[in-house]
Amino acid sequence: MSTFSGYDGYIHVGAAGAAGAVGEMNTWTVTVTNGMNDVGVFGGGIWGQFKPGINTWTSSCAGFFDCSDPGQAAILDAIQAGDQVEAYYYVSGSKYYYGLGYVSSISTDNPYAGIASFSADIQGTADLYDSCA
Repeated sequence: MSTFSGYDGYIHVGAAGAAGAVGEMNTWTVTVTNGMNDVGVFGGGIWGQFKPGINTWTSSCAGFFDCSDPGQAAILDAIQAGDQVEAYYYVSGSKYYYGLGYVSSISTDNPYAGIASFSADIQGTADLYDSCA
């Protein structure tokens, strides 16, 4: 069984064709969802009946705010321009997820007694690939 340490992870995000590393990040999440379709009918009992629907994926990343980081700037540029991005989420070395999507939200937080943070969410627009397949 392979296990991976979180400290080996990193993220690349950029305009399609020009991916760049996102600095100061310390967490990422990729979520794949199958939109289940309710196929229940009248008189079919009290339990729901479902069939698989359309797969979608979303992702998020978060870390420390750095306005001079090219990767964070690429995310900001992409949401402002409405540009599609290439997103790579590395677990370790050659193990990663990859997909095209749009930046759906960004957030910067600056607590009085803390460190300024940055986070971004991406909505996938096509297949999500992984290097483990």
